[in-house]
Amino acid sequence: MDGSGAERDLQERGADVEIIWDGQIWSMDAWGIPKGTENLEEALGFVRSATEPERLAAQASMVAYGPARRSSHGLIPDAVKPHLPTAEARRDDAFRIDYRWWARHGSAIEQSFDDWLAPKLTVRRKEGH
Repeated sequence: MDGSGAERDLQERGADVEIIWDGQIWSMDAWGIPKGTENLEEALGFVRSATEPERLAAQASMVAYGPARRSSHGLIPDAVKPHLPTAEARRDDAFRIDYRWWARHGSAIEQSFDDWLAPKLTVRRKEGH
């Protein structure tokens, strides 16, 4: 399960399941608006609407994703909070991706991985024929 609400749905149906959160990875997404867009005000309005604390709390109540804003946490029903990846009990055990590090080193790591992987792919293709 991926934390998208399946766990809670199954539990409500009586299934004995739970997500094991040990070593979960916190990741982030972002909204972007292309420079020079003709619809700047509409785009800004959408981002404002999509990131309102009340809207994010409502989303977290429907789908077990942690809200993007801390100001949303107080608006989430107490019965929902234990099912979220951002629950207080598991915050310290989460692995946080260092996006600045990956921005500096990601290309080199990817190239190194590709260099390591390429001979293995070639061998598998030859063995398969």
